[in-house]
Amino acid sequence: MRGQINRYNVDRGFGWIRVEDQIQLEFFHVSQWNGSRLPVAGQKVEFERGPDRSGRMQAVSVTPIIAEAN
Repeated sequence: MRGQINRYNVDRGFGWIRVEDQIQLEFFHVSQWNGSRLPVAGQKVEFERGPDRSGRMQAVSVTPIIAEAN
């Protein structure tokens, strides 16, 4: 799936991703982040959905989409 980080709380290490044509935001934890720098609001990402330790669905394997240079 693809989306854009809507909010990210640096102090608590989690945030939400807005997916186009989806009302509910996808939760993600920094432990699922595959980028070299911390996530920031507005950043475009790719991710999968999977359960957390409690069985709740969340974004997993969250990877930033790097804009291609022309």
